[in-house]
Amino acid sequence: MDDINMDIILLCFQVFVWVSCIFKLWNRNRFYAIFCMVIYLYLLPTEITYRFFPYLYDAYWGKDVWCELYWFVNFSLITLFIVLNHTSKIHKVYNVVYYRRRNSKSIVCFFVLVFSFLSSYLLVTNMVKISYQSLVENGSMGNENILMTIIDQMFKWLPAFVIFPMVAMEQKKWYMQVFTAYNILLYTIYNILSGSRSDILAVILGLVLLWIYGRKIRIKQVFVLSFIAITFLASFTYSLRGGVNEGTLEDILLKQDYTAPAYNLVGVIGKNIIDPLMVINSQIIKTFPLLGGDWLYFLIADSLFPSSQVSASQGWAFHPFAEGYIFCGFLGFVYNGLVIGLGLSIWNRFILTNNERFNRFMFAIMGCIFFSLVRSQSVNFFRYMYYMFIPSAYIYSRLSNIKINYRGFLR
Repeated sequence: MDDINMDIILLCFQVFVWVSCIFKLWNRNRFYAIFCMVIYLYLLPTEITYRFFPYLYDAYWGKDVWCELYWFVNFSLITLFIVLNHTSKIHKVYNVVYYRRRNSKSIVCFFVLVFSFLSSYLLVTNMVKISYQSLVENGSMGNENILMTIIDQMFKWLPAFVIFPMVAMEQKKWYMQVFTAYNILLYTIYNILSGSRSDILAVILGLVLLWIYGRKIRIKQVFVLSFIAITFLASFTYSLRGGVNEGTLEDILLKQDYTAPAYNLVGVIGKNIIDPLMVINSQIIKTFPLLGGDWLYFLIADSLFPSSQVSASQGWAFHPFAEGYIFCGFLGFVYNGLVIGLGLSIWNRFILTNNERFNRFMFAIMGCIFFSLVRSQSVNFFRYMYYMFIPSAYIYSRLSNIKINYRGFLR
């Protein structure tokens, strides 16, 4: 048996083991299971590409690197499963949601309207400037267009601050439904113009999670529908960044957003980049945006891809498993399992409250963020809580006339 056939068998074995783990988690905690599906989506295509189609990317560090990558991914996934499987056995309800005596949602309604109006205004007045290339160039070589950065950030917040709170409330009034549909259309137009394919998938996932929450859905149906959706969207969205669907099948399926982040993991292994102090320093500094500092991707980019330019919009192409390898080499699989597992267990508290409608809303918000989370450092487990979860939870609570005791999540 030659090496290629053996490696195909090894990958099939990995898929079988991880799918079995997801099946087990699905029956206990769908939140964990869906995250495991998303994080593996950003690993398997890279493993396939590097081993069987290395010509699709410029960088190649040899067959031995693929072997180390394979086992590092395996051990990281298994360690993560052990942590998640243990925490999924903990069944605790956090009594943190209360109904308000008085309706006080006028200020939040005004904020939602103003946010939607400003997003519309910025899109219409800058539509000619918005493109994938403009976002790639934004921030490169030290030149950052502040306006483009603001527009991009506002549309990243639009689902959490406007779309999902409105959809989760299930308003039956026609003008509220029109307003919700308008913002979904607004968000879609921006992401088509900017070529933000992952953001489109993220919102679709969030809307699907709103629908499946509390329903009896078989995991087999989820796998089949996910495969069909990803295959279709990968082909359909290939042209969003100026590409043409005239390449080979592997070009269309493997040269996608879900392949690039883990290529940093391949490069880190290939270059044997191990620097625990760099990880600790970046994690601490990036905890709060005002402290400045650089993401790990920017710190290792010159070593991995010296001929490429790094822009602000490309800084998210970093798989969190690479962080563990940089921290302590191959033994970083322990770091990956513990850190990511702990972060997810903290997030899980937001869907274990005494209010099912609030749990459903947070379930969708967190699922929507999964696509960003698996392309960035683990510090974002904390960052997303204070600049995404708490603001969106506040907006939803005001619109739904409920009150949330955030300190109760610490008990």
